[in-house]
Amino acid sequence: MAKTKIETPVRSGWREIAGILVGTLGLMLLLGILSYNPADIGLFHNQPGSHNWIGPFGARTAYAAFMYFGVAGFTIPFCILWIGVSSVFYSARKIYPRLLWFVLGLFCLSGLIDMNDQVWHGVVSRLNIGTPGGLMGEMLAQRTLGYWIGHAGAGIVFVVLLVISVIRMLDLNIIDLGKQLWVWIKTLRIENPTAEEVIAPSDKPKRKRVSRKPKSEDTHQSLASGDIQKMLKEQQIALEAKQLKSAVTKKKKVSPQVEKGDWDGAKKQVTSKAKKDEVLDPSFSGLEEDASLVNYQLPPLDLLDPRVVQGTGMSPDEIAKTAQILQNALEEFGVEAKVTGVQQGPVVTCYEILPAPGVRVERIKALSDNIALKMHAESIRIQAPIPGKGVCGVEVPNATRSSVFFRDMVESQEFQMGTHALPLILGKDTNGESMVFDLAKMPHLLIAGATGAGKSVCMNSILTGLLMKHSPADLRLILVDPKSVEFHQYNNLPHLVVPVITNAKKVPLGLKWAIDEMERRFKWFRMTEYVI
Repeated sequence: MAKTKIETPVRSGWREIAGILVGTLGLMLLLGILSYNPADIGLFHNQPGSHNWIGPFGARTAYAAFMYFGVAGFTIPFCILWIGVSSVFYSARKIYPRLLWFVLGLFCLSGLIDMNDQVWHGVVSRLNIGTPGGLMGEMLAQRTLGYWIGHAGAGIVFVVLLVISVIRMLDLNIIDLGKQLWVWIKTLRIENPTAEEVIAPSDKPKRKRVSRKPKSEDTHQSLASGDIQKMLKEQQIALEAKQLKSAVTKKKKVSPQVEKGDWDGAKKQVTSKAKKDEVLDPSFSGLEEDASLVNYQLPPLDLLDPRVVQGTGMSPDEIAKTAQILQNALEEFGVEAKVTGVQQGPVVTCYEILPAPGVRVERIKALSDNIALKMHAESIRIQAPIPGKGVCGVEVPNATRSSVFFRDMVESQEFQMGTHALPLILGKDTNGESMVFDLAKMPHLLIAGATGAGKSVCMNSILTGLLMKHSPADLRLILVDPKSVEFHQYNNLPHLVVPVITNAKKVPLGLKWAIDEMERRFKWFRMTEYVI
């Protein structure tokens, strides 16, 4: 499969040069129009003057602008200046679309002006032009469009096309512009109430409620600093309530005792099968009955070290500032996105960002190194998108990391009240929630990582969690330790079928016992007519 190529805007040097030339032309036209005098044109006087600041070129171009477009000619140099400046700063975009929209808007503006000749009577007399809209405006407003659909219809068409032209020239979004205008109108109504609202506010309770309740329907708005702090406080309160509930549940729960059942029969059968195999090592000769397994009790929680009180990590103010830095960094690289949520974990803090419509997720992924540089972080991880949320996640390491204690994981509700057959304690996620999974649903598990990444810690946590949950009657283990340094402390466990295997040549013997045990269980299934 071919890799998706990320499209990045490429600046054009030729467009920047063209923008500078267009801006220079617009400045000359502006000076020529501001200093225009009809006496400079030989068509009106036998001896043309020289009042124009740009000379005959400025006088003739200004005359042509006023004669063809009337009063609308005053806007020509300003629009040309804007096109030149935008071409310099946004050279990745083409110039000719702006020119076409500018020409369309100029025609519409001249037509609108020509439909109101009484308003522009003084300007027409000073410029010595026939109509306020010039030749183009008179043709559109009086002879063609205005003649066929009337002045009212022509005015509507001119206004709509003029607004569209201005929006496209300024590269604005119509929907976003409408939303901002609506928010501004509502804010203006709230800040300047009417006399009826001041005198009798109880007559209109709905309008009063709107003034107190901020608008939160627009998902593209970012969380303010106060909103982030409020959300973090709510998360802290929910976490404390969850810990209190877990502590109450732990006090009520009594450690069960394992009753003596079919363990003796199974043990004897395994012993007899092991004796029949002459190839087996003496260490696999069978399982001797131990009286201590009859009334085996699960290890109490007091064996584990208690949780040490730690710092609270980043404060809400620091998280709010970091979120603002992240949003500014995205805007600096041309990615329109808003921070919509924050999830603080023990090691990293995940900032949820919502891209604007049309922004590709690949662009955000490609900026991981640049964002890390802006945020002064060693490295960041971008999860795009977060499953089930429709947003992208930027995980930033915390300045002060909090330790994850094994006792907290064992006392958690997910471990104590969960229905996992073989619970695996893996730690906590970015939200600070306990990660407990069921090994029975994923029989093939690979733990990999670089040196010092925590592979041994992970395996010890998994084994300790299994030992805290199951007795030897429910769980049997075969541990293989080729390095002879990882699992030597588990040699005296009653859960082991044989001591920890350190010799690689004895591994097939341990696997053969597992195969025999599997065949024995299949035989029991056939005898009881279970359907597998």
